Amino acid sequence: MIFDELMRAHGISTVPRAGLAMSHAARQPAAAPQVRAQPATVEAVRAAPAPAPPPLRAQPATVTTVTAEAVRASVPPPADSEELERVRHSLRQHRVALGNNLADVVGTLPGAAFGALVAELLRRTGFTVLTALTTTTSGSGSASEGLISRDPLGIDRLWLRAVQLPPRWVIDRSHLQGFVDAARMAGQEHGLLISTAVLTAEAQSAVAQLGAGISVIDGPRLIELMLQHDLGLAPELRVVVQRVDRAFFARL
Repeated sequence: MIFDELMRAHGISTVPRAGLAMSHAARQPAAAPQVRAQPATVEAVRAAPAPAPPPLRAQPATVTTVTAEAVRASVPPPADSEELERVRHSLRQHRVALGNNLADVVGTLPGAAFGALVAELLRRTGFTVLTALTTTTSGSGSASEGLISRDPLGIDRLWLRAVQLPPRWVIDRSHLQGFVDAARMAGQEHGLLISTAVLTAEAQSAVAQLGAGISVIDGPRLIELMLQHDLGLAPELRVVVQRVDRAFFARL
């Protein structure tokens, strides 16, 4: 208080201590406001640059060899090839049906006619019939026998037996052995047995054991030979199947 009076006597005003404190506090710089971290928005994420991709490594080159056969196999066949294949399939079916019809006719021939048929087949395949065939008939079929040769001079001779049996009959080992005995009685070591029946597996094994001395032509093989040599067949229709000649157009 004495200090205040002395100050006023000298014309100096005083300021309350609280005012000094406030004035001193006013001279202190204001603290910087705290900034709160804001969550990242979708726009900020989209605007952020994408990470750089990893460096690419050079891969070794792969060489594929394509052959001409593979190229041809990948090309679909032309339409005319498919049409020709259908024609061939129809012709094969016709041949099978023709063979079945031919077998039915051969199976119903009289014994002597069947023997004549076999003799004609042998002539067309290069054999020579040296003697007239003798035909015997029974309730189970017929058999025609005689001497034939593989050559025109008649040197390589064989004993022939042509046997006509009912449908679905087979040639077993006993039939084969009877034929071998008949050939030996005729003085021949070689023989040819032709029949409309089918060889059993046992008879086939027996033929293999006999070697080259005995040959057998069964029913299916007989019909196949007749088809090959046009025996008992007449032309009904001759058709020339044509195709597009692509080589002709390639030469233009």
